[in-house]
Amino acid sequence: KQWYQRRVRGSIKKKLKSLCKKHEKLKPWCKPIVNHFWFACRSCQGNSELLLQIFHSCLFHITRQHSWKSKTVLAGYKHLLDPKKPYPKTFTLVKQCYHRQITKRKNRCTPWLDKKSPDFAALFKMMTNTRLCNDIKKCKSFLHTGELENIH
Repeated sequence: KQWYQRRVRGSIKKKLKSLCKKHEKLKPWCKPIVNHFWFACRSCQGNSELLLQIFHSCLFHITRQHSWKSKTVLAGYKHLLDPKKPYPKTFTLVKQCYHRQITKRKNRCTPWLDKKSPDFAALFKMMTNTRLCNDIKKCKSFLHTGELENIH
């Protein structure tokens, strides 16, 4: 399964790199989004719905929204929603970011995105792509052989 997770990670990285050519404001978020994919795989406990909710929660984070109610979280994103896509429509398993409180300095220095900007719309479209969502769901069994490789 690790090869599949690496393939999906590579796919995310490639799509982000391509997106950044047209949307410069996304550049500072590329590496954190890829890292967040690994975090989501590691934290989902074998639950594909939890995996998608954790992964997609970074869409809220980058717009400076760090906690939410499951039914109202997508209210500000209605202009982007497509009922046919397999991304989470409600966030019942994940209701806040997993990070600690953000300092005032970091809050000021972070290039947050506006959820109504074309940059964010492009990122949202990429991250909620049907094929990508289906591929991400298959990564629910996190396997990382790093510790084993260190022994050998």
